[in-house]
Amino acid sequence: MGLAHTDMASIIKYLPYRRNEGGLYLAEVVGLIARDLEEPVQLELLCQAGVALTDDEEELRKRASQETFDVALKTALGRFDALCIWFTEEAADLELICATGGSVERYFMPINEPEIERVASHAGSS
Repeated sequence: MGLAHTDMASIIKYLPYRRNEGGLYLAEVVGLIARDLEEPVQLELLCQAGVALTDDEEELRKRASQETFDVALKTALGRFDALCIWFTEEAADLELICATGGSVERYFMPINEPEIERVASHAGSS
């Protein structure tokens, strides 16, 4: 049974589905996890990865306590680890990219949301 009307924008908000391609993908799973993080937590993750933040981003980042960040990151990484079981081939590909100094950012480009790609690339390489 198929959908009579496919609303791609809505589907990709909730499922790790790649626009205009069939199937589910690890990059999009990490994107969903990154999207679920509160913005101050996203910014803290970027800061810890050495990404330069704007003054406004830095101010927003400081709103999250270290405890909030630690809990959010632990939860996100737990979700990521659990989902890697379903995406074993892609998880192995991502691990290889990270281990060989490949472009993690390119791996997450299919998400097609630059801010989420930026967070996902740093979360996925953690």
